[in-house]
Amino acid sequence: PPEMTINAENLYEATLKTTKGDIVVQLEPESAPTHVNNFVFLAEQKWYDGSDFFFVQDNFAAVTGDPSNSAIGYPGYYCQGEETGVFDSAGLVGMLYNGQFFITLGTDAAQLTGQFALVGQVTEGLEVLDALTRSSAASEADVLETVNIVEK
Repeated sequence: PPEMTINAENLYEATLKTTKGDIVVQLEPESAPTHVNNFVFLAEQKWYDGSDFFFVQDNFAAVTGDPSNSAIGYPGYYCQGEETGVFDSAGLVGMLYNGQFFITLGTDAAQLTGQFALVGQVTEGLEVLDALTRSSAASEADVLETVNIVEK
């Protein structure tokens, strides 16, 4: 994993620019500092730019963060040890150990509780999540164009 560069006491905001509009996420470094640091690092390296939302399912989650758009890409390392997030409502952001991340779309995501790190909460743009194209073999995925991080 990347060297720790965030301060867990500071506030960080991520703006996810998608083909359907912007989603603003308040990052929660106190919840999972290693994973939030990884998310910030990958965003600043433009790792996420151009990633498809390759899995989107109603009342469950939207998954993105793999620039290879193969659903199995990763940055060459894994982050583990903070898989304690509770995902019981829409708008919660969880991080997979391989750098990819998901945003919950409803209560069916509760089955992810205790398996992944909670890294943030959507503060603006839930309607953008609702507008994402749901996964199917015939559909073209929406794209995460870029992620901008602001330290507050």
